[in-house]
Amino acid sequence: MRNLPIIMLSMSRWDGALSSAAYALAKELAKHNQVFYLDYPYTIKEFVAERHTDAVKRRRDAILYQKSIYRQVPNLPENFVAVTPSMTLSFDFLPPGPAYELASYVNNQILHKTIRAILHDYQLDRFILFNSFNPFYVAQVLRDVTPDLYVYQARDDIRAIDALRKHGPKQERKVLRHADLLLATSTNLKRVLERESGRPVHLLPNAAQTALFQTALHAFPVPAELEGNTRKVIGFIGNLEGRNDFALLEKVIRHHTDKLFLFIGPYEYQQSTSTDFHAFENVLFVGPKPLEALPQYLHFMDCTIIPFQKNDFTRSIYPLKLNEQLAAGKAIVTTNFSEDLAPFRDVIYLAESHDDFVKMLNDAVAPADEMQVRQRVQRAQGNSWAHRVELFWQLVEQTQAVPDVAGRPVLAPHELLPH
Repeated sequence: MRNLPIIMLSMSRWDGALSSAAYALAKELAKHNQVFYLDYPYTIKEFVAERHTDAVKRRRDAILYQKSIYRQVPNLPENFVAVTPSMTLSFDFLPPGPAYELASYVNNQILHKTIRAILHDYQLDRFILFNSFNPFYVAQVLRDVTPDLYVYQARDDIRAIDALRKHGPKQERKVLRHADLLLATSTNLKRVLERESGRPVHLLPNAAQTALFQTALHAFPVPAELEGNTRKVIGFIGNLEGRNDFALLEKVIRHHTDKLFLFIGPYEYQQSTSTDFHAFENVLFVGPKPLEALPQYLHFMDCTIIPFQKNDFTRSIYPLKLNEQLAAGKAIVTTNFSEDLAPFRDVIYLAESHDDFVKMLNDAVAPADEMQVRQRVQRAQGNSWAHRVELFWQLVEQTQAVPDVAGRPVLAPHELLPH
């Protein structure tokens, strides 16, 4: 089983602007297995809106004509093959019912066609299908694309995501019925899925490319955006959007006017708050950066922050950035939004209130001694993607891998049609 090729689908693309846990896991798996990483499909609406972007231009023939659908990604193992499916329909606006099910059937046929092409072009008789939190596609498998093992991994609580709440829970319940091995990235999410499915769910948390992020401990030239800065730097890496506590963020920015708040990544905060964070003199937005560039910026951060809200959504998050920033030796100040943060209490600053968070920043930006840095790095090393891959294979070996024994229905195409 450990030698089988893996076909993985997720909600991200290999060249997306944000770090992707699914992509990171796929890259690690590709060190020893053939991995076909299916791009999250472009819908017709997305293709039209983004047709002038480099990402769409490099995929144009694949999206429109299914030509050159395979791509070797630079600096990745030859085992890693990025795959671009055809365009799909955009129909999230539809209410639940026959029209939505019919459109979903069409999209599933498009994804199944891509999987068939992989099996044919690479002459694969056996494979593992790994669905990393994309229940909208291939919730059920067809007879001619039956994997040896169907794995589903939930990364967020789909019931708590506003944009996915209308159709997501029903789609995920389908996958929970049909997959052979169920995985969750957080303790709370594991409980949620077990309650939904009535089946065992195994914990496979996010991890870090520890070797990459440890390079933040080395010397780097000052990034152009930070040239001339003399203030302590507090860093935020990721998408500044609704999961963050903007009242807290405004409070710490107003209180720590002697420090520079550096934001790396896209920002969508305008949809969730009336506060204009760009207007603060001690705030700097530098936009998204490639993953490989993050260690240079981390090197010049005195600490980092994870100012998430504490709610039903964040309760099920195991943040990717946690182990990445620990691997860089950084002090992290975070809200106590998830029970999975408790084991890190000795190497992070865990704030129970806004006032705690404000006060902890003063300690966090103080120069760290070698022992503190070493403890952070060592903790991250135990949460590397290599460790997660080994855990994944152990879980696979515990799972009965004979097709259909786990009760997964194998369907003919007409059986996916809404009735």
